[in-house]
Amino acid sequence: VHLTTGTLTVQPALLTGTADAKSRTYGATNPPFTVTYSGFVNGEDAGIVTGVLSGSTPATPDSPVGNYPISVVGQSAPNYSIQYVDGTLAVLPAPLLVRAEDAQRAYGRPNPAFGASFSGWVNGEGTNVLGGVLALSSPATTNSPVGSYPIIPAGVTATNYALSFSNGTLTVTPYALSVTASNQ
Repeated sequence: VHLTTGTLTVQPALLTGTADAKSRTYGATNPPFTVTYSGFVNGEDAGIVTGVLSGSTPATPDSPVGNYPISVVGQSAPNYSIQYVDGTLAVLPAPLLVRAEDAQRAYGRPNPAFGASFSGWVNGEGTNVLGGVLALSSPATTNSPVGSYPIIPAGVTATNYALSFSNGTLTVTPYALSVTASNQ
């Protein structure tokens, strides 16, 4: 019997690093990117991974609402070959509050012009990014009795904002009468 010495080659095990899904609102900075590894053998876990994870996405604070890829690279593990898989960054609408401003008028008078304020703009934007027409209405009519009535904002939309509306209050006050006694 003739024995020949051979060579056993041990190849690195494949480790898959998947970029974790993340989300943020429109106008915000990107969150820190993380990764989840799968494919460990021999009871090992992410504790053996070293190096600095580097993540990137084409999304900036100005990027509109939508989904963007997250790419990660930069770590290593002894006895493993790491293959990275992209994740997804969801850019969500930023909250924007449309609030009708309070107003006041006397009984028997027409409603004044109503106004509204906006809070929550990002990226230096303003009302120029709104779609539709802002409508401010109240159920109060000229003959509505003294009391409080809602001022209701509606009618606008914005692609990168989640709008919420807050009513204002129209206060109808007594009409001031001037009574003068006639001289007798």
